[in-house]
Amino acid sequence: MKIGKDERGSIVVLTLLILALLAAFVALAVNRATSETLTTTNDVIETRTFAAAEASLEVMTREFDKIFEQKLAPEPSDLDRVRTVSVPGFSDYEFNQSVVKTKDSKVVDMTGTLLKGLKAIRDEWKFETVATDRNSGVQVALRRWIYNNRIPLFQFGIFYNGDLEFYPGPPFQFGGRVHSNGNIFFMAINGLWFSSRISAHKHIITDVLRNGLSVFDQQCRPNPCDRVYIKDAAGNYVQLRYNMGSLLSTPNGTPILDSTYPRLYLNPNWNTYQQLFQGNLLANTDKLNLPLVIGGGANIRYIDLIKRAKNVGDLHNLNGSIVPVTSATADNLIVRSERYANKKGIRISLDDEQRRLPGCANATGQPRRECGVQLAGPGNDGYQPLPMNDGRQATRVNGIRLRGGSASTRQVWIKIELVDTNGTIDVTEDILSLGVTEPLNPGDPNDPDSRSIIKIQRFFIPGIQLTQTDNRHLTYENGRNMVVVGQDTTFPGEPSRNFNGRSVVPFPIKMFDTREGVPDDTATLLVPSNTVPWAGVMSIIDIDIANLRKLLMGDFDSIMPQSGTLFSDANRDRNDRIRKGLTAADIPEAKGWVLYISDRRGDRDFDGQYDMEDVYPDNLLLASLEDVNDNGRLDVDFGREAPRYTDYDTDFPSCAVIDHPYYRRGVRLINGTVLPGRYDAANPANTKGFTVASENGVYVRGNYNATGVNRNGLSSSEVTPPERYLPYNTVNHIPASIAADAITILSNSWQDSYSFRYPYTRANRRPSETTIRFAMLAGDARSGLDGNPHQGSYYLYRRLNGGVHNFKRFLEDWASTVPLHYTGSLINLYNSQNNNGTFKCCTRVYWPPHRDWSFDTSFLDPDRLPPGTPFIHNIQLTGFQRVN
Repeated sequence: MKIGKDERGSIVVLTLLILALLAAFVALAVNRATSETLTTTNDVIETRTFAAAEASLEVMTREFDKIFEQKLAPEPSDLDRVRTVSVPGFSDYEFNQSVVKTKDSKVVDMTGTLLKGLKAIRDEWKFETVATDRNSGVQVALRRWIYNNRIPLFQFGIFYNGDLEFYPGPPFQFGGRVHSNGNIFFMAINGLWFSSRISAHKHIITDVLRNGLSVFDQQCRPNPCDRVYIKDAAGNYVQLRYNMGSLLSTPNGTPILDSTYPRLYLNPNWNTYQQLFQGNLLANTDKLNLPLVIGGGANIRYIDLIKRAKNVGDLHNLNGSIVPVTSATADNLIVRSERYANKKGIRISLDDEQRRLPGCANATGQPRRECGVQLAGPGNDGYQPLPMNDGRQATRVNGIRLRGGSASTRQVWIKIELVDTNGTIDVTEDILSLGVTEPLNPGDPNDPDSRSIIKIQRFFIPGIQLTQTDNRHLTYENGRNMVVVGQDTTFPGEPSRNFNGRSVVPFPIKMFDTREGVPDDTATLLVPSNTVPWAGVMSIIDIDIANLRKLLMGDFDSIMPQSGTLFSDANRDRNDRIRKGLTAADIPEAKGWVLYISDRRGDRDFDGQYDMEDVYPDNLLLASLEDVNDNGRLDVDFGREAPRYTDYDTDFPSCAVIDHPYYRRGVRLINGTVLPGRYDAANPANTKGFTVASENGVYVRGNYNATGVNRNGLSSSEVTPPERYLPYNTVNHIPASIAADAITILSNSWQDSYSFRYPYTRANRRPSETTIRFAMLAGDARSGLDGNPHQGSYYLYRRLNGGVHNFKRFLEDWASTVPLHYTGSLINLYNSQNNNGTFKCCTRVYWPPHRDWSFDTSFLDPDRLPPGTPFIHNIQLTGFQRVN
């Protein structure tokens, strides 16, 4: 092809254009690649910085969570540790970490399937972190909120840490939330109704009882005893039938529970049945724990809530030896905070040795000087209380009888302390000055013992004569069993008073507890019928609540000793010009008072447990339902700490007027119609409540925190709602609770004389209508598979613990018609270790009351909780958000 003259050079131009375009494309590509590389690099840096910030939040959260394994609330030093915690794996980054409490505590309604409907006291914490890449300067700031929710335990109508059992004979209904950290067993002969959510950490069981017996009981045949009704979300009652549980006795693969339970299998239809209740019946939920067992340590259990504290200056049982508490064995912060013995108020301790009292031992285990008061002992015929400031002199302690007779070498010591967060103050002699004796003339305000709060002795046993005729121990006159000076069994040096021309002497307070005293409710007695076994003779400390109220409300301020006691001497100047006796203002409180009592007289090994676990006597063979402390052995200390069921008073009724050496001790609350405290309707935050706690069994005699109920307009089958209890929402409607090893209700008609005269005939121990209002935290016996030996109860109840309907214990023949009105909260966290007798009904021990029981809805108001209320702690995390 021939190229024209005008076309010469065009190829060069075209080539240059192509090269220019290629150069431009190359430059563009290089520039784009460089930009993308820079962008990618920046993205990687920011992603890694984001990851560093996220890691910082997680490390801070974990460090914050650790605080609650050691204490219940963070201190400034704890928060500093959270702020400065290092973030492992991110050494190329700097972190600016902060954590602050954003607002005051507030009450919130909980959400979520399990906790929905409960109220919590919430602390809100804001976590922020800024992570900076040291090389590039890239920063990422993230924020998270953490909610520390404290859920009061008494917001539950019924809460069990172990298995929860229902098998009432008469109709039974109880409001409030129901939860078990174990299984829930349901059976009802005449009806069982629930109006709130029911949840179990383990399973819902509907066709067998805990002992393995079927709900197809003869009382219901040909139908099953499954008259159980639960409200659904719409408020309609839905029947929980025998075949609807999450576990059934119908074979289906491998049994789910261990060999101590009936053989039970998964119900393939459980999910379908559960949906019928629209979220108000739950199985396999989260476990709800208190801080005590989360952060208390390996050897801490829920029963430690009511046990004595372990502080330096105390003794304790360590592997069988009684040794001083050291800093290594002392309670950690959580245990110290959770024990009732350390709550603000008053602590009363009794023991056989001075050095065993709280704070009374030195580093070598020897007693400290000026610690507590000796009430009795060899060479000590009894402590004489100091005179009150108005000159009144209370009766001297009858030390001879209190220590067990003139031949006994036992001692009796007592210490009474004011308990505050920063320590304790000994006020033993101040309180004892008010007296230790039940008045010889009840109702007489001028009786020298009319002001006594802690009663350890009395001049007479009212009621029926203990024996058919007078005997060497007691004389009966005008409804009084008395010890008259000059009778066969009196001791030189006993204090005495004149009554109708006779000199009478005081003696220890005793009652007979048939449940504790006999192993079998129906079998032939193991002792002669005209006496009682020592196992049921309970040595009682009566707490006069009415007089305690006078002390705490200031009525006794002017009569307390102004000299001669550790407290009064510490509160006067050197010239003795200013004297000060104990006043109500000196007694610590936190929205009310906790009264803690521990009586360890007779507790030889000093562990706070009655060492007689052979409650199903079978030649000392251990059964799992006897091993209440789970140490793998049968704890028995016959002849020293505990009698056998066959040991009895061969000189009856000496057991009613002379103390025994055994660890059979109880606390009884009397005159408790009106409690210390007040309800402030105008300013509920100023409300003050009252709690009694004891590691011993507690007996409540007569009306407590209520004068009665108003049932006008209610049918006989309707439960009295809490707003019908009197008084209601007035100054004397006191937030109240009782925490103890076990709680036994004695009616307004109870008299100790009937317990000794008719120990095996319940029909002669007749109660009267009684009203009580308090949250109850206590233990029960263990349930197990049916077998021999058993406790002789009605066949359906053999080897069962009585269920929640018998959680409150009884010793009278209520005949299912005499009403016990109760409103409160029923909390079971442990098995009883002191009042550990098996459940027995209904031959010798008792016949149940007409149970008019309800949940006290006032506990849903955090301002109306009793002092010392335990809380479930729930740490709730939110997601995080980017701030920059």
